[in-house]
Parts: sequence; C-alpha cells; structure tokens
Amino acid sequence: NKLSGEIPAEISLLTALSSLQLYTNSLTGSIPSGVSELQQLRELKFGGNKLSGEIPANVSLLTALSVLELYTNSLTGSIPSGVSALQQLRYLYLHDNKLSGEIPAEISLLTALSSLQLYTNSLTGSIPSGVSELQQLRELKFGGNKLSGEIPANVSLLTALSVLSLYTNSLTGSIP
Repeated sequence: NKLSGEIPAEISLLTALSSLQLYTNSLTGSIPSGVSELQQLRELKFGGNKLSGEIPANVSLLTALSVLELYTNSLTGSIPSGVSALQQLRYLYLHDNKLSGEIPAEISLLTALSSLQLYTNSLTGSIPSGVSELQQLRELKFGGNKLSGEIPANVSLLTALSVLSLYTNSLTGSIP
C-alpha cells in the first residue's frame, strides 16, 4: 500500500490480533511499545517501511510469535537479548537496518528458527558459537556487517542449512 505516518499507539487495543502485517509502506516513527500488549500475535511484519528508533525490549513479551519481520527500516540500537524469550520464533528478519552491537549469545535459545537474517547492519563482535544449537536453521545470513573473529567450527553441525551468507565482514582464519 502507500500508508504513511506513524503506527498509532492505539494499535495495542487490538488484543485479539494474531497477525499484524504493515510491511512495504512508508510508515515512519518508532515501533509503539504497546505492541507488546498483542499477546495473541503469531506474525508481526513491519518490514519495508521507514521506521526508526530501537526495537522495543518488551517485544520479548510476544511469546506466541513465529514470525518477526522488521527488515528494511532505519532501526538503531542493539538486538534486545530478551528476544530469546520468543521460543516459537521460526523467522527472524532484522536485515537492512542500522542495528549495532553484538549478536546476543541468547539467540542460540531460539531453537525453532528456520531463518535468521541479520545482514546489512552494523553488527560487531564475533559470530556466537551457540548458533550451532539452531538445528532447524535453513538460512543464516550475517553478511554486510562488521563481524570479526573466526567462523565457529561447530557451524558444520547445522545440517539443515542450505544458505550461509557471511559476505563483507572482517572475519579471519580459515573456513572450517
């Protein structure tokens, strides 16, 4: 669509929603913190907008989420470590933002993940060795960041992996 303006705070009153899809618009402002009131949400798709600010830490309260798509915005700050509470999450798309800091080690607790896309941000630090715990992972995309260190040898344990994208980082060492 061609929706613009901010996402109204009153969206938090729609407590029966199971899916909120506002992707590919021209929405601005920040993600309303009241979105955490939508306890029935299974899909939250705000990708492809012009949203700014940080990912609200209380997104961790959306424990029924299986899809979290916040890609292609102008989100800043770090990935909240509380995202590890989203045990049903299968798709985590935070790519094409301005996120910084390290990839939280707690991401390894998201064992239902099928696709983890964090590419084209400003993430630093190393690839958490705990990614090997994500046995359902089919896509792991960390390219276009500022990651350093070696590729964890235990990435070979990800036997369901069909896409591994680590381009344009500062990784060192050999390919395990």
